[in-house]
Amino acid sequence: MAQARTAYSRLRYYALRFSLVALLTYGSLYLVFYTLHLRLNTTPSQPIGLYRLSALTRALYHGELVLFEPTAHLNNGIDLGRQRGFFGQAMIKRIIALPGDTVLYDRHQKQLQVIRRGESVPIPIANSEVFDIDSHGRPMPHLPFPKIVPEDYVFLGSNHVRGFDSRYYGCVPQASLTFHVTPFFQLVGS
Repeated sequence: MAQARTAYSRLRYYALRFSLVALLTYGSLYLVFYTLHLRLNTTPSQPIGLYRLSALTRALYHGELVLFEPTAHLNNGIDLGRQRGFFGQAMIKRIIALPGDTVLYDRHQKQLQVIRRGESVPIPIANSEVFDIDSHGRPMPHLPFPKIVPEDYVFLGSNHVRGFDSRYYGCVPQASLTFHVTPFFQLVGS
């Protein structure tokens, strides 16, 4: 009986010690991330690593990374993405097209192309094939192309060909973008 109490007491001691170390570690990491405005990306949409967030105080530009908050914009494609688990949190996405740009889909080349305001030659976008089904064999939503990006909206993309982005849920309002994003430290190259 005394051995059981001693073992239980030792177990409680180590459990408490482990909990305290875990809490201190988590709290320290949270403080560092909060102070430096960092975000950890573990999804394949962008390279895995740390990203710095900064306020949306300057104009958006083509190719820029932004933090997209899907709860700020609801449509059928975003609802489908939420049902399939794509939107557990805000997502880091790349701006493919800005207001006034035209987004085309070339089915033969299997890529998006963007005609920027006033340009006549479309710019191909890498990793932008539009799939009919997702990686689990479920049908994906279809958007009509060409798509002209309306005022105060953007068209978002991913670095991953299977990323869930504007190819499936369309243009999103700029008001649903919460931060400019810049790579801080990437564990895996793009």
